[in-house]
Amino acid sequence: MISTSTVFVLGAGASAPYAFDTGYDLLERARTFPVHEVARLIAPLPSHGASPLHDALVNTGESSIDAMLETRGTIQAPGKALIAHLLLEQERVALNTHHTSARGWYRTLFSAMDAPTPQETLAQKVRFVTFNYDRSLEYFLAHAFRVKFNPDQVIDPSALRRLFIHLHGQLGFLPEVGGDGPVVRYGGSSDGITDADVLEASRSIKIVSEPHPDEPQFLEARRAIGEADRIVFLGFGFAPRNVERLHLGVIKPGAAIFACATGFSENRMKMFIRRPLETWAGRVIGGEREDAFEFLRQHPGALT
Repeated sequence: MISTSTVFVLGAGASAPYAFDTGYDLLERARTFPVHEVARLIAPLPSHGASPLHDALVNTGESSIDAMLETRGTIQAPGKALIAHLLLEQERVALNTHHTSARGWYRTLFSAMDAPTPQETLAQKVRFVTFNYDRSLEYFLAHAFRVKFNPDQVIDPSALRRLFIHLHGQLGFLPEVGGDGPVVRYGGSSDGITDADVLEASRSIKIVSEPHPDEPQFLEARRAIGEADRIVFLGFGFAPRNVERLHLGVIKPGAAIFACATGFSENRMKMFIRRPLETWAGRVIGGEREDAFEFLRQHPGALT
């Protein structure tokens, strides 16, 4: 069991081992599509939204579709539909490959959260604050716990749902987890991704135009971070806007901080990771070549 109250802050890199694009990669993928392919992917929304969206994708100076849409209200609906369709496709790939990955860390987490009963499992003081729209970790844990404790049904859906705070929304609520909003199956409907899947998933995505300290999901995230004795950043890009929105100053002075820094050069690490975390002496920052899997292997104290 995880005995220390812990908040995991997850960015797109956390899902990357399971064939999900990072924000940058998703944008680069979308930029290769011709207009007619964009129109197909944003259905059931009107196809006339494809041309201005295509123009924005090709010419944006931003590093993600989300960032591009923050100032473009007129193309947010088709942009969210595009994101939803592409990520539902990637959920479907992850589902068909059974979340198999040589660099996957979900099983490492599952082992750390091992407990004798469902009640003890869900009583652990663990929260996941995620910037991701995909539901791969929820889906994985829901079924891993189902297989462990009760093969006929998932364990307490509401308790499992409370573990997660999706700051920018998600691709609808999973049937296994439930929630007060649109329900979309993982990877879309059994016979393929339907227009209804895309529409419902896109409606659940939130494009945050600026940090609003009073938005409920950010208030909940800051409260969880402020109460935790350990914060673990995995696959998080430390973009200044996202760091600002988290208000890291709420972290306890004595809290332990573990930060995976995959892909960061030493100078970028100093600027974007060490500087925001410099107040906390008890911090561990990974190396440039340590992905989430290797980081947790090298620093088991992040999961005890």
